[in-house]
Amino acid sequence: MAAPPHVAGRTLGGGSPGALLPLGQVANDRAADGLRRYFSQVEDFDVEVDLLGLRSEGGRTIVRFVRRDRFRDPSGRMVSRRRSCRRPRGSASRRDADEVRRPAMRAQRISFVVAVLASAVLVRAAIPPDVERSLKESKYVYVQSERKSGAFGKPAEIWFLYEGGTVYVASPPTTWRVKRIKAGRKKARIAVGKTDGPSFVATGRTLHDPALEERLMAAYARKYAEGWERFADKFRAGFKDGSRVLIAYTPAD
Repeated sequence: MAAPPHVAGRTLGGGSPGALLPLGQVANDRAADGLRRYFSQVEDFDVEVDLLGLRSEGGRTIVRFVRRDRFRDPSGRMVSRRRSCRRPRGSASRRDADEVRRPAMRAQRISFVVAVLASAVLVRAAIPPDVERSLKESKYVYVQSERKSGAFGKPAEIWFLYEGGTVYVASPPTTWRVKRIKAGRKKARIAVGKTDGPSFVATGRTLHDPALEERLMAAYARKYAEGWERFADKFRAGFKDGSRVLIAYTPAD
């Protein structure tokens, strides 16, 4: 997932809102999920890019610019961050880097930077409003995973956590939804509330994130209070010994 070198945000994986951190080092699913959760709660996002100059070097053009990011973080605090730096030769994830080496057209530089920032902010844009509303109100989703034929299987009712534009469920690795993801068939249809309720086509992936697993179990304890007591120990033990797998479903491209 592409990300700008720096932005005002919270520490990926759980930190205080508003902390500054490098996002060029988003290199795993946990970090990407942290970024997705953070920006799903960001409001009033605005980007300004002012071109400072161009310089040719070895067949490439180095673009120097000032970028100012302003947005309201999840706590409601307005955050503003301005950077004007030089990128030396080397890694694109250096902490003090704010130059982009691209072919030399001014409009391309600006649109590149804005597009990278927008990709983080608009992660959940593919979920239709009626589906998102149902996800916030419903107790169950119905997952149809992808068969070898490419068709979707029978819908299976399951508990879920909706967070940051992503639907999370937990299943034994012996279930078809997990087997099919591991076999490379990651597409699924997610219906919300009932089998013919609002739905979206998703891409599924398995992950192991202890902090997210804890949040999911805490949410289940609140959301499914009547039945959770019977299953709490199985979920907790399952996440530890691998007999239960966390699955993340995000809108398919």
